[in-house]
Amino acid sequence: MKPDAQALNDLRDIHEPAQVGLWPPAAGWWLLMFVLVLAVVGAAAYLRRRRPRRRREALGQLRQLKTDYRRDQNVTMLVSGLSMLVRRITLSLYARPRVAGLAGEAWLEFLDETGQTTAFTSGVGRVLITAPYKPRETVDPEALVSVVESWIKKVT
Repeated sequence: MKPDAQALNDLRDIHEPAQVGLWPPAAGWWLLMFVLVLAVVGAAAYLRRRRPRRRREALGQLRQLKTDYRRDQNVTMLVSGLSMLVRRITLSLYARPRVAGLAGEAWLEFLDETGQTTAFTSGVGRVLITAPYKPRETVDPEALVSVVESWIKKVT
């Protein structure tokens, strides 16, 4: 019996494996990080490309309105076109419930706020709410186009 007792005494206690470290991560985590970085870079590139296109389109429509005005000298059509252009841009950039119902002073205040100016509430831009109802109102078309152009460049 002695040899069996000796064999039991020679046995060692169970050793637990070493603690699993957090670094380096497993291959699946590397893949997930790569996919997330790729998605963020892709989204940023998409948004960066989309923004100038929106600006180009808006400025192209503004140029067309200026060309039409220079050809026809119709201030009412210019003001109406500018008003519609600004409204379309606003609806494409901001939440519809926030901007769709704006009219009058609230509309001009919103344009001033987003364009970081006062040209709409207390300047030449004020004509956007009055000219459709007063066709003979005096308007400085070049100044109005300039105000709308600077607003487009700020918000897009």
